Amino acid sequence: MVLPDTFVSDVRATAESAFIVDDFYCSEAVIKAVLQHTGRLDAYSQLIALGSALPKGMGSGCSCGAVTGAALSLGIFFGRTDPTDPSVERCISLGHELHDAFRSIHKSICCRVLNKKVLQGSPEQLELCRIRVGDAAEIVARILQREWETKTAIFDLPQK
Repeated sequence: MVLPDTFVSDVRATAESAFIVDDFYCSEAVIKAVLQHTGRLDAYSQLIALGSALPKGMGSGCSCGAVTGAALSLGIFFGRTDPTDPSVERCISLGHELHDAFRSIHKSICCRVLNKKVLQGSPEQLELCRIRVGDAAEIVARILQREWETKTAIFDLPQK
């Protein structure tokens, strides 16, 4: 199966909409968009719920929830369930790539730093977070697309 040409833009748009329209938090919105556009609906609710402790920098202003949600999304497809599985190194490498790509755009992955010049909960902060949610979703979608198209992915997408 080939991913649609619109895969990356679809994941980004869905994540942004889930954040703004559906009232999901940043991490939840990214996970929801990735699951929806990869057809991974087998544990949809539970996987989105995994992201519920991550918003607002894990409640402390640390790591951006959009980035941690994107990292969890990578784990869904590249993570291990057996502690002897060496594929974990590939997953860690992809997480590092995600981190560096987001940081190159926003100069930080710390929620507190990213939002230091805006009032928490203000329309300005929500708009900035919408953009960050979209960026994190786009980065993870590009990674998934590349891994799928180069056949290094360990996941299979359902036929539509």
